Amino acid sequence: MSVKNIAKLAVVAALYAVLTLFLPNQFGPVQFRLAEALDFLIFYDYRYAYALGVGCAIANISSPMFLDVIVGTAQTVLVLLFIYFITKKMKSLLAKYITLDVVFSLSMFIIAWELWFQGLVKSSALMNTYVGLVLWEGFVLTITGVAMYLVQKQNLVNLYLD
Repeated sequence: MSVKNIAKLAVVAALYAVLTLFLPNQFGPVQFRLAEALDFLIFYDYRYAYALGVGCAIANISSPMFLDVIVGTAQTVLVLLFIYFITKKMKSLLAKYITLDVVFSLSMFIIAWELWFQGLVKSSALMNTYVGLVLWEGFVLTITGVAMYLVQKQNLVNLYLD
């Protein structure tokens, strides 16, 4: 891997961490992680899944939930790699974006479980917490996905990635 590629991965990891650390509502039952917009980069190079994992781990160190560094980071990397592999043969970028939005949002059961396991959510509220996480994640990914898709259609993403 070239120094240029390592630098790009490091910039993405740092950007994810900074966006998560310095914006409100990044942890807990109501999450609005604008940094999730970077998830769409996996369609340009699967190694961005690892960069996002590093950024997520760095950000999650400041989480009030001790398991977030492990569980949240693992969820991010594994789900992104899963999405990369199931969309690899898709021709339509729009279909890939929609798949990422749906699959990543539905994977929030892992975070709902983590919140319950750490006693931050009662058993009776677990399903409501999951639905809330899915809706917030879906909202963030839909809005940022549309923006990223339009940027990509103008070939602006390729200016950075090349």
